[in-house]
Amino acid sequence: MDENTWYVSLFGGVSWQEDIETTSEATLVSPGVSFDTTFEFKSGYLAGAAIGARLSDIGLDWFRLEAEASYTRYKGDSYDYEPAGGGAVASGSGDLEGHLEAIYVLGNLWIDLDLGMGLVPYIGGGAGVAFLDLDANYVPTNFGIASDRTEFAFQAGGGVKWWMSDSVALEVGYRFRGIPDVEFEATGSVSNTFGTQFDDDDLYSHHVLGGLTLGF
Repeated sequence: MDENTWYVSLFGGVSWQEDIETTSEATLVSPGVSFDTTFEFKSGYLAGAAIGARLSDIGLDWFRLEAEASYTRYKGDSYDYEPAGGGAVASGSGDLEGHLEAIYVLGNLWIDLDLGMGLVPYIGGGAGVAFLDLDANYVPTNFGIASDRTEFAFQAGGGVKWWMSDSVALEVGYRFRGIPDVEFEATGSVSNTFGTQFDDDDLYSHHVLGGLTLGF
């Protein structure tokens, strides 16, 4: 990429959402009785694009600034709940139907280390916003958990770019992403009857990606 300052990248890969672990309480039925509740999701996917530039004009050839937009999606897998602190109230588990998806818009800073022979490892991260859409139900009921919000998001990661020419590179990389303090709402007729509420939780995910970069 010696003759190119600007670049565009297309990337995609496999994504894993860490379990949502929250506390729920049916406030209209049993005040003071809460449940430790876990929602699991199947592995999903990541797809996105970025445009960026090396900071060579100010003498910082190792640094790149980048604007990124990407999309992730996961299908529901299972749920389980048990009384917080034990007790005589029943636990439960079952299948989770629905999805968790997010559109990320992030600004990134990457640090490159040119090893020669076209190999350039990098490390860094970024921050921005995530447009979150969670809608998942306990099977076979319509009771579930939802969130439709715009939240602060961040990522950290690294990878390796292999520049096959001055303007074309292949990439493999890893990203860790977080969306802190997400607010959830209970959905369905059961929620309305029992007055169920969910506590906030952080959403963390892991992504292994491959990509194509074009310099210009």
